[in-house]
Amino acid sequence: HDPTQLNRQGPDFGTQYRSSIFVLDEFQKMSAQNKINILNQHKYNGCIVTAIEEAKEFWLEKIDSNFDELLIDAKRVADGGPSSRQISRNRKQTNSKRRI
Repeated sequence: HDPTQLNRQGPDFGTQYRSSIFVLDEFQKMSAQNKINILNQHKYNGCIVTAIEEAKEFWLEKIDSNFDELLIDAKRVADGGPSSRQISRNRKQTNSKRRI
């Protein structure tokens, strides 16, 4: 993701591709703005277009047949656990060691 692209992610464009940080309180808003300011100063030359918005209820569009599994995987990783890819890789390594 390029935070300097307005309403765009790669070849896809439109407001649904906007770059936003959703905050729950004033502290998060100030933290997000501080981080944007630092990145603008040191990396992006003031070109970041990421919006900071109040978090509100929103709905996810089910666009993937294994969407529920992706959400479960994301929660496991957020809680510090391994991703499905890491689990699969570990199983393959374990199985290849057994074949020797």
